[in-house]
Amino acid sequence: MKRKKLLLRLCMLIGILLFGPTSAWADDSGTCGDCLTWTYSNGTLTISGTGPMDDYSAIGDTPWYYLSDGEGTELINKVVFEEGVTTIGACAFNYCKGLTTVEMSTTITTIGKAAFSYCSNLTTINFKGNIRNIGNSSFSDSEWYNRCSDGAIYIDKVLYKYKGTMASNTSFAVKDGTVQIGPNAFQDQTGLTSVTFPESLENIGYMGFYRCSGLTSVIIPQNVQTIDYSAFYNCSNLETITFQAQQPNIGYGAFYGTKWYTNLPDGLNYINKVAYRYKGTMSANTSIIIQNGTKSISSECFSDCGNLSSITIPSGVTYIGHSAFNRCRSLSSITIPNSVKYIGEHAFMFCTGLTSIDIPEGVTCIEGEAFQYCNFTNITLPSTLTIANRALYMCGSTTNYTITLKEGMTTIPTGLFTYSRATNVVIPSTVKTIEDRAFNTCEKLTSITIPSGVESIGKGAFSSCYALTSISIPASVNSIGSGVLKGCKALETITVDANNDYYTVENGVLYNKNMTSLLAYPAASANTSFVIPNNVKTIGEGAFQYCANLQNITLPDGLTTIGPRAFSEATQLGTITIPNSVTSIGADAFDKTAVTTITIPKSVTYIGSQAFMRVTSLQNIVVDKDNQNYSNYNDDGVVYDKDITNVLFFPAAKTVYTAPETLTTFNFRDLFSLDRPFTSLTIPANVSSLGEDAYLIFKNCNVVLLYTAEDQIPPAYHVSCTNSTIYVDNNLLSTFQ
Repeated sequence: MKRKKLLLRLCMLIGILLFGPTSAWADDSGTCGDCLTWTYSNGTLTISGTGPMDDYSAIGDTPWYYLSDGEGTELINKVVFEEGVTTIGACAFNYCKGLTTVEMSTTITTIGKAAFSYCSNLTTINFKGNIRNIGNSSFSDSEWYNRCSDGAIYIDKVLYKYKGTMASNTSFAVKDGTVQIGPNAFQDQTGLTSVTFPESLENIGYMGFYRCSGLTSVIIPQNVQTIDYSAFYNCSNLETITFQAQQPNIGYGAFYGTKWYTNLPDGLNYINKVAYRYKGTMSANTSIIIQNGTKSISSECFSDCGNLSSITIPSGVTYIGHSAFNRCRSLSSITIPNSVKYIGEHAFMFCTGLTSIDIPEGVTCIEGEAFQYCNFTNITLPSTLTIANRALYMCGSTTNYTITLKEGMTTIPTGLFTYSRATNVVIPSTVKTIEDRAFNTCEKLTSITIPSGVESIGKGAFSSCYALTSISIPASVNSIGSGVLKGCKALETITVDANNDYYTVENGVLYNKNMTSLLAYPAASANTSFVIPNNVKTIGEGAFQYCANLQNITLPDGLTTIGPRAFSEATQLGTITIPNSVTSIGADAFDKTAVTTITIPKSVTYIGSQAFMRVTSLQNIVVDKDNQNYSNYNDDGVVYDKDITNVLFFPAAKTVYTAPETLTTFNFRDLFSLDRPFTSLTIPANVSSLGEDAYLIFKNCNVVLLYTAEDQIPPAYHVSCTNSTIYVDNNLLSTFQ
């Protein structure tokens, strides 16, 4: 048993060392929304402009993530939101361990989910009185929250959370002026037996009263617009619900597990003007006529009604909720009335009997995966559509599928065709703008006609269209975003109208008009070598991605920027010399290339994360001795910060490594698991941090650990050791026995 425990703890110990992820920071400004910018100076990050911030899936996705010393975002001490900013994006600052102070603006009304979660040093937040909506876990495990007293925590117009445990038989009155009950606000407060809502209430948040088993009745006031997912889920004694609200949007599972829901009769149930839920088992070939006067179809209203063959939706319905018809596999046709404005996420998912649909004029929003796995051969979309990110994700026939956009549409919304199965898209002549990622990963799209009149093509608009073989840019286009054709591995031909004043093609390669920026190289070109023209200063994002035949590229003197993923997955690229004019190398720039040695000139001030990731042939990264930001140690081919305290980049083919005694940090964030070919690996005692989520596999490896006390051992996770010999300092070994 002792031996097993020792092995387990030793395995946890050696989540150590590899080719590093982080880098020195170069930029101190950028964009974080359509009309927002950010700037950084002396510990303060300032958000300026008008409108909402972008949402992020994690702090690692934010543009300021690498504003750090290798440990996340510890250099940000204060965040200031200037007047005009309306929304703080999801996950914008979570895990900002150095953040202590946040200054809100009076224009901010919404704080996204997890925006400030796990900000362990955040103590001061200056709210300005107008917050109306707060997402899930926005401040969880922040020091600000930890210091809040037990009881109801109000943030402006939101009851954010009831902290602590309520006494038995507690009656609670939400204060006047409150517009939102925050997500999880009263979760598991079994002592709560009654709650009174003010007339001002508009939103009952996700899991707001989850498992409040003491509740027996509630009154939903007339101004409530949203009862979010699982709001009263498993309130097992909740038997009476009085709905004064006429048309609330009800999230899935909002009342599941209550006596009120259990007591509903079989058939289609209504809540005032809402078609709420069909209960019971349908007989084969069931037809449903929704009653006149209905304004919305609730989330999951007909979900899993596999025998529903036809549905009549009356004029006047404006809202079709999340998963409303999910898995209605017998539904072969549907007419959506002109009154509908909104179609929710997964609304018609797995309606495999649907082969065509005409979305009427008036619909402005279709949420993600609304038609996933529908077998459309054609679909017509309205000109009024403005929000449709991933709306057509994985829908349509796998062989022949046409999407028609109606005349009058001026903008193709962000992400509309992302992962669509479309083989043909008809773009109307009225379109002026193709937004970011509009056609991202349309894997079956072989060609596209961009009509004359289109002026703007957004970032990544056609990225990863793997089957796209040709594209023509009309004379009207005056703006093309970064990475517009990255990942188009079958692309053979790029043409630009000769009358275009902003872009040009030379030898099949897309440039801006004066050829200072190279935007895209046709990935399917048979050429094995390419000389970039002398004018070029910037290689754009993904410009040479998937260029499988290129073996060597000559970069010009005067080049300053190598964009993110510039040469990623150019798997034959074995020879490249970075000129001494380059200042910036983007994230994943050389990912999965075949280079064996890379030299970083003294001019480079910024190298993005994972710039040399998965370059399994890379044996040596040589840093010019005069570089002011990066260094080697005794010509070991590993890239460190200038003080040699942190490993930044590690060549994947290196098998023997003894880390310098000066090291204090190995950061493994975003690294993938590798079966490392180390024959010897030595770790110094000074290392105090491995970063987060070390994920390593060691096989046939001699690992030397020089920690001398158990409390010096940094945490590590997901570590596997097979046939490895582990050497541990005797002082450390004794602590495990």
